[in-house]
Amino acid sequence: MRVVSALLGVLTALVLVPAQALADEPPWFIAPASEQASLVARLFNIELAVATAVAIIIWSLILFVLVRYRAREDGTDETPKQIHGNNALEITWTVGTAVVLLFVFAVFWQTMNALAATPDDAMEINVYGKQWWWEFEYPAYTREGSDEPVRTGNELYIPAGVPVKFNLYSDNVIHSFWVPRLNGKTDVIPGQVNTTWFQADEPGEYHAQCAELCGVQHAGMRFKVYALPQDEWEAWIEAQRKPAVEPQSELAQRGAQLFLAKGCAGCHTIYGTNAAGRVGPDLTHFASRHTVAAVLPQTSANVGLWVQNADLVKPGNIMWQTMKNVPLSADEVEALTAYLLSLK
Repeated sequence: MRVVSALLGVLTALVLVPAQALADEPPWFIAPASEQASLVARLFNIELAVATAVAIIIWSLILFVLVRYRAREDGTDETPKQIHGNNALEITWTVGTAVVLLFVFAVFWQTMNALAATPDDAMEINVYGKQWWWEFEYPAYTREGSDEPVRTGNELYIPAGVPVKFNLYSDNVIHSFWVPRLNGKTDVIPGQVNTTWFQADEPGEYHAQCAELCGVQHAGMRFKVYALPQDEWEAWIEAQRKPAVEPQSELAQRGAQLFLAKGCAGCHTIYGTNAAGRVGPDLTHFASRHTVAAVLPQTSANVGLWVQNADLVKPGNIMWQTMKNVPLSADEVEALTAYLLSLK
């Protein structure tokens, strides 16, 4: 009885622990929101059904043998018939297995071909896997008065009902671009440009995650996809094309000066200012985003925490390694926070 209780405890833990892990960020592909994700879910369901059927058959036979030919206390053990080869049986299980495998392969091949067929009129977005964040670049939309494309970090905005092609780049390690409810995983490999695409059927917010172990902050390498109605998408992209707004408050103005004086501009771009760094995320419209470093809600306290000690938020990130020897007073942190939150 103790063994049974222990096994039940282990099974319960195996079920509840993953469920808890997905409680805040549920990247679940069984609820598809695009045709591409529906194809992935269909493939999964077919393979699950085949695997379940095979498992039931095998375990049923194993249990039958264990029960039928078990050792009995009364000594009436039955010795099974000894068979040294059965051509009909061997041909049956060989052909049967081959048929099942060919069926699964055919479904897989059809699914992969359908997923690879990118529409010619798809909008293109360049995706860059960093350590450990995502940059999204819109090559068809440039900043006002500049040839520089619109760039955002950790938040991907697309028009709903429009096919979007993604060109995937990395200059560091292998990542994997995965929006579970919109499409399957595609690796992001240094020195190689992979592509994928999807079309969000309806406006909505979709969780996404790097799906390739890429280092100490792999788990924090999240992003969100916002599929907007066409008019809202056009308003968003037009707002992103504009330069950063001028800080209005005295505190934010001091923060703007500190941003340049403390070396922040060496890594970050704020279009319309002298900040033109390309190492970290573009901060031109930082205050329009929903999160800090993709892991915390964007609040004044969280922005201040990131500015003061980014390693507490995302251990191992490049910003902390670069800026840990640049001391900031509480007043300077407050001013920088006010400036960043003024960048609507």
